[in-house]
Amino acid sequence: MEALVKPEFGLMFWTISIFIILLILLSKMAWKPLIQAIEDRENNLRLERETAQKDREEAELIRQNLDEKLSDLKKNVGLKLDEARKEGQKQRDKILGEARDNAQKLLENSRKALSAEKDKLAKELKNDIAEISLKAAEKVLKKSVDANINKTIVADLIDDIESGKTLKN
Repeated sequence: MEALVKPEFGLMFWTISIFIILLILLSKMAWKPLIQAIEDRENNLRLERETAQKDREEAELIRQNLDEKLSDLKKNVGLKLDEARKEGQKQRDKILGEARDNAQKLLENSRKALSAEKDKLAKELKNDIAEISLKAAEKVLKKSVDANINKTIVADLIDDIESGKTLKN
C-alpha cells in the first residue's frame, strides 16, 4: 500500500502510458464513431426540422388555396342561387300571368255564352208570352185567327215588347 502513496517513476510511467494508449484507442475506436453518430443525429434532426417547416409552409399554402377556392365556390353557389331564384320568380310571374289571361278569357267566354243564352231564353220567353197572349185573346174572342195573322201579331207584339211599348197602347 505504500507504493500507492509514494509515487514511483515506473508506476507513473506505466499509468500515464496506459492512459495515453487508452485515449488513442478510445479516440480511434469509440469517440470518432460516437461523435459521428451524434453529428449524424444532429444533421437528421435539423433535416427533419427543415422538412417539417417546409411541410408546414406547404400545408399553409394548400389551406389558403382551399380557403380561396371555398370562398369562390360559396360566391358561385350564391350567384347560382340568386339566378335560380330570379329565374323561378320570372317563371312564376309568367305562369301567373298566363293563368290570369286564361281565367280572364274563360270569364269573358262564359259571360258571352251566358249573355247569348240569356238572349235566347228571353226571345223564347217573349215568343211563349206572345203565343199565350194570342191564345188568351183567341179564347176571349172565341174565334180562331189565321196562322199568318198570328205570326204577324206575335212579331208585332215582340217588337212592341222589345221597344218598350206596353200592351195598353
